[in-house]
Amino acid sequence: MGLIQDRDQTKPPKLFNSTLEVGLRILVILDALAPRLLDIQEISLYDYFIVHTGDVGGPKSLHPDIPSRPGEYIVRRRIIEEAIKLLQRIHLVIALSTESGIKFEVTDDANGLIDLMNSPYNQQLKMCADWLAEQACSLGSGQFDSRLRQTIDKWTLQFDAYSKNSA
Repeated sequence: MGLIQDRDQTKPPKLFNSTLEVGLRILVILDALAPRLLDIQEISLYDYFIVHTGDVGGPKSLHPDIPSRPGEYIVRRRIIEEAIKLLQRIHLVIALSTESGIKFEVTDDANGLIDLMNSPYNQQLKMCADWLAEQACSLGSGQFDSRLRQTIDKWTLQFDAYSKNSA
């Protein structure tokens, strides 16, 4: 079997929210917010809102506004951790130990890859990341992050209430 494992040929490769796609979004987020370092919680928050900027008064969302999207945020943590590990293995992200915990930043090699991401979707992704970074800068990252978390908390409560009523 070796180092390369065979993919189940009966299933198409996972493209939407795959480790690779999430990893590329993380690169764009970390690059846009640099020199700010982000921990996994913050990366999760920004990864959700980079594709749903319309939910917080930003540019039109890249991904559709489906009713179950609050659940999207809840399940992201594992795939984000996998994506960060991938990015670390290929030397595009490094982890730094700070007083407030482990934080991540892009390496110089990541900038070249980000520059090559020129499809219309990726251009829009970069624009959304830049908007998030501008908001974090103008409002202060603490205040903006708090606003994003409040939006998630509100949806989580609504999602929980919906789940209880459906049972």
